[in-house]
Amino acid sequence: MKIAVDGGALVKEKKYGTAIFSENLLKSLLKNDKKNFYYIYGLAPEPNWLINYPNKLYFFSRISLFWSTLQLSLLNFFNQPNYFLALNQAIPPFFGAKVISFSHGLSFKFFPKFYQQEFARLNQQLNLMINQATLIIVSSIKVKKEFENFFPGLNKIKTIPFGIPLDMLETGLRKKKKFFLFVGLNQPIKNVAFLVTIFKKMKKKRLFQGYKLVLVGDFEHLENKSSSIIVYKKISRHKLKQLYLEATAYLTASFYESFNLPVLEALSQRCPVIGLKSAIIPELAPFVNLAENTNQFEQLLNLAAAKKLPTNIPVALIKKTFSWDNYVKILLNYLK
Repeated sequence: MKIAVDGGALVKEKKYGTAIFSENLLKSLLKNDKKNFYYIYGLAPEPNWLINYPNKLYFFSRISLFWSTLQLSLLNFFNQPNYFLALNQAIPPFFGAKVISFSHGLSFKFFPKFYQQEFARLNQQLNLMINQATLIIVSSIKVKKEFENFFPGLNKIKTIPFGIPLDMLETGLRKKKKFFLFVGLNQPIKNVAFLVTIFKKMKKKRLFQGYKLVLVGDFEHLENKSSSIIVYKKISRHKLKQLYLEATAYLTASFYESFNLPVLEALSQRCPVIGLKSAIIPELAPFVNLAENTNQFEQLLNLAAAKKLPTNIPVALIKKTFSWDNYVKILLNYLK
């Protein structure tokens, strides 16, 4: 069987969200599936990690114009795959194959004010997904319920939680330091301004002397910063792993998350997580210090600074529960 894959997110500069998802899923598919052949369509030169897999062909386009419409349609026409894996939600109008679409959540439906420029495109992708996809894969039962609420009677939603990124599977050991950590894009939906405000408030307490807030992402021009807030715009995955290992706690306060992969990365490195309930999916909730509101969030920060936050993270259970090998096994059962 021939399987085509939208690898448009496999861009070297992108190391969040769909890029991490696409890379880990493809590595696991190519490692575990020796029966099928993969046609991978990319917008960047073939990544080094992909070159030595014999069960694939990589097609590289130098231009992104009409990628999700004309280019993907033409590639599928020439290759005639049995399935097309729409990893980035984009479904070509002339696909010529059964489409498995991977939804990255419905945040734009709940918070349209944060997606004014992208709303029309995201809504169009969603409509194509609903009408054209054979199956829609989501990463949490929360997102599955949201789809079913928006589209009553829809019976093609399947839930497969992400696995721990493969470069985070080995848990390291480093001494904890006085800083809190956030990793992600500088988007309003991530509610980073809340983290900055809370941290600056807590810094006035004696308990928080010497503590810093480390933000990994494009936060150089974030408002309301101070000398105790450190920004790393671009760092290696190796350096990111060190930060997880050393952080007192990972913080997250998003208005909406369909999964929240950095939370899983943090947990895999025995980094306690403090999160507002809105930022944590049900599958991750048992492993996280959950806050229902601002007061509870502050209380958990106090516990963390006082070294009283629970640190007995069941890493072995988390690795068993969130596995790319499991993800691929379930996915391949659908490709029959």
